[in-house]
Amino acid sequence: MVSLKLKTFPPINVVATWVAEGLKQRRAKMKLWWVGIVISLVFSKWANGFVEHSFNETELSFLEAYGESKVGANYLMVGLTLIPGAGAKRAVCLDGTLPGYHLHRGYGSGANSWLIQLEGGGWCNSIRNCVYRKTTRRGSSRFMEKNIAFTGILSNKAEENPGFSLKLNANLSKTILASTFFWFCVDPHLIIYGIADFFNWNRVKLRYCDGASFTGDGEDKARQLQFRGQRIWLSAMEDLKSKGMRYAKQTLLSGCSAGGLAAILHCDEFRGLFPRTTKVKCLSDAGLFLDAPDVSGGRTLRNLYNGVVGLQGVQHNLPRVCTNHLDPTSCFFPQNLIANIQTPLFILNAAYDSWQIQSSLAPASADPAGFWHECRLNHAKCTPSQINFLQGFRNQMLNAVKRFAMSNKNGLFINSCFAHCQTERQDTWFADDSPVIGKKAIAIAVGDWYFDRTRVKAVDCPYPCDNSCHNLTWVAERLNQRRAVMKFLWVLGLVTALVFSKWVDGFLKKSLNKTQPSLLETYGGSNAANNTLMVELTLIEGAGAKGAVCLDGTLPAYHLHPGHGSGANSWLIHLEGGAWCNDTRSCSNRKNSAYGSSSLMEKERAFTGILSNEAEDNPEFFNWNRVMLRYCDGASFSGDSENKEANLQFRGQRIWLSAMEDLMLKGMRYANQALLTGGSAGGLASILHCDKFRGLFPTTTKVKCMSDAGFFLDAVDISGGRTLRNLYTGVVGLQGVQENLPHYCTSHLDPTSCFFPENLIANITTPLFILNTAYDSWQIQNSLAPLSADPHGDWNGCRLNLASCSPSQIQFLQGFRNQMLDALKQFSMSDQNGMFINSCYVHGQTGQGAWFAPDSPAVGNKTIAEAVGDWYFDRAEVKVVDETCQHLVPPVTA
Repeated sequence: MVSLKLKTFPPINVVATWVAEGLKQRRAKMKLWWVGIVISLVFSKWANGFVEHSFNETELSFLEAYGESKVGANYLMVGLTLIPGAGAKRAVCLDGTLPGYHLHRGYGSGANSWLIQLEGGGWCNSIRNCVYRKTTRRGSSRFMEKNIAFTGILSNKAEENPGFSLKLNANLSKTILASTFFWFCVDPHLIIYGIADFFNWNRVKLRYCDGASFTGDGEDKARQLQFRGQRIWLSAMEDLKSKGMRYAKQTLLSGCSAGGLAAILHCDEFRGLFPRTTKVKCLSDAGLFLDAPDVSGGRTLRNLYNGVVGLQGVQHNLPRVCTNHLDPTSCFFPQNLIANIQTPLFILNAAYDSWQIQSSLAPASADPAGFWHECRLNHAKCTPSQINFLQGFRNQMLNAVKRFAMSNKNGLFINSCFAHCQTERQDTWFADDSPVIGKKAIAIAVGDWYFDRTRVKAVDCPYPCDNSCHNLTWVAERLNQRRAVMKFLWVLGLVTALVFSKWVDGFLKKSLNKTQPSLLETYGGSNAANNTLMVELTLIEGAGAKGAVCLDGTLPAYHLHPGHGSGANSWLIHLEGGAWCNDTRSCSNRKNSAYGSSSLMEKERAFTGILSNEAEDNPEFFNWNRVMLRYCDGASFSGDSENKEANLQFRGQRIWLSAMEDLMLKGMRYANQALLTGGSAGGLASILHCDKFRGLFPTTTKVKCMSDAGFFLDAVDISGGRTLRNLYTGVVGLQGVQENLPHYCTSHLDPTSCFFPENLIANITTPLFILNTAYDSWQIQNSLAPLSADPHGDWNGCRLNLASCSPSQIQFLQGFRNQMLDALKQFSMSDQNGMFINSCYVHGQTGQGAWFAPDSPAVGNKTIAEAVGDWYFDRAEVKVVDETCQHLVPPVTA
């Protein structure tokens, strides 16, 4: 067995060293280029000053509109207070530091009134992501801001945090500013009443540093993790009572997001802290998280909650009225709690909660083909079928609050906005254009309910009837204006820079290697240059009679370039990739693309990399018969079913058989040697069909298989869930895949497990080559750290650029690499198999840039093309694993 130790690639870095020399040359040019940019920016700075007066400087940016209120000079900043006695009670953050809160004292009529706001911030449900979380403000008071802005329901200004109404003739209602007392008018036609509700109360924001909505109580000594949310809650309440809260005449427990869930979980406990004479109520903002199926049919949020509850010892602190008849995870969902809460509770939620849409209903992990990408970020770009799905979510929410709403003591404000958290943001809590239902703003509704001025059971009509919402697109017009100005500025800047760089280019032209590939070309697919071979699409005419059709019923197809010379009787079949579809909606969307219909496929396809016809680009296979079988089923050529109502044909297995039959008729039956390959989902297909491919030929034919980026692992994501397993379960169940999976696997494992290569490769009898990167970019972005498992975007930088990963994130990715190598151990023991596992951050390496070029990735001075050739032609045993970055992490600077 040959084991080659790599010294080619740096540890987990987007920019590989194999383009370093070229980049050095490019940097020289880019420095001068940026001189031009600086010149242009000097001009743009002047231009920006010219137009700046036309914009409202306090306008929230697109990002700020969905985050906290913009902090201006006139906002109240409140300092952090650590709870000194908490440590003795082991009421500590994940990392063992003291918990904290921000308190702004009340005065006047609010001196004995207390509002406690529980901070939100997602959850952690596995050791790995809790270890990471403790290095952030969500897990350590060491990283918390020392001062935060108190806005919205925490504001100290009557004009920003009121609850005052003016009624004229019982018909005209207008919100006005209020002082801290009631007003009366002798005119019976003009009645003025109200109270400035919370601005002068004692207002507290309790910081969130446990990761289980203030409910866990456990620890992991080996990882130095403290799961003490319940103790933090109790310690904070005790400390605040000692600071005067025990004398409270009226109190309100509120929270946003994960804090809104905590407000529900602790509502009756909060009531128990005070005598009966104290008025106590609770408010949950964006905390009504539903146990809803995602677009793939899985339960993304339930999987996450299951990890939270189990890891952090939450089950012991959940209401017994729920746990005596439901499992602990179900009792972490508010829908199973709210009807039994005795304390008056107000539910404030958007019917189209943006966080739940992005992270629970349509996470990237449940949408591998990206059909929901645009809709997920902007509801205005949703298709009618997607809107229909979201209306179903709204209906589920309304059904969940039906019984709760029957109680007179409870309040409800469900608007039809695409938002998340509406109490801490000034623009949504109380402003001139705040969201309203029946002309009543959120602050007014909450005030009316809390002070028993009127019952509030406000439910908005379905989208798109509400024009008052502050949705993802509510600042679109402003953004369009800004974009227009920025385009103007950058056009001016780029023109200036280009004029300058034209001179620079002439100066440096002789000293630069113009053939050096760009960073994008190096890590992306091959570029179809003028001299690239373009191969026409061929439909499989006889496939229709066999029911071998694409999702939409059109004929399947392939591209074939005939071999010549010594390769005339050699065949290479490449199975196209393109993810999967795992529910009716995603498959319906898919059939409107080239991955579900041959009517939308390109009529010509560039043959590069392993498909190239140039000896200098593809030395081993350039003159073979080379075929690309197009992928239009969505189940890695393995399904066999249909959905007549949705007009969907799941016929991947039949497409595979029909294509092989057609190619056999075109000469493949005479092959002396054959290689089945595939990339991504096609790489998985090449594993699934490897032994079947072998069975097409006589024993005298040399037959081998290769999988490129098809080694998808059944790995735990950063939230502790199984994102890819959930997706595969949908694929297997929907498309009838189970009948076509290897019996040696399904005889002892469930069908979904038998769709994962790690459970198949050791039993494949045909020689197989696994080409994969240990840090597969698709799996990192869509399986390990999908957006659905990262609600606060802690992995955003790392997900797209490994150079931006923190040490704990690198450690998590090293664990994934180790899992991959463990999964290959038994497979690699066979002399007939081959392996090339490098440490690039890519997905797919048989395209021209990576396959074979002067600066292609190499292991032990051997390129991928050379390694595959040595293995296929039995010149050498190839078991290549890059060992250089096994223990490396980016340096930590002080």
